[in-house]
Amino acid sequence: MGMLGFEIISIYPVLSPPTLTPALSNRVCNALALLQCVASHPDTRMLFLKGRSNDKEVAATIAP
Repeated sequence: MGMLGFEIISIYPVLSPPTLTPALSNRVCNALALLQCVASHPDTRMLFLKGRSNDKEVAATIAP
């Protein structure tokens, strides 16, 4: 979850003063949506909740 967390945290500096662009807003919304998918998927839910997941495990688990 390293990269997804970074994507989400990276917008904080542009929130005050509010200078969030539509492109950056879309990027962070996509990261949040992907994080929500990982958290709700039965194969990755417990890894996510225990904080033991990483990007490679998630990609391998949810890839078709």
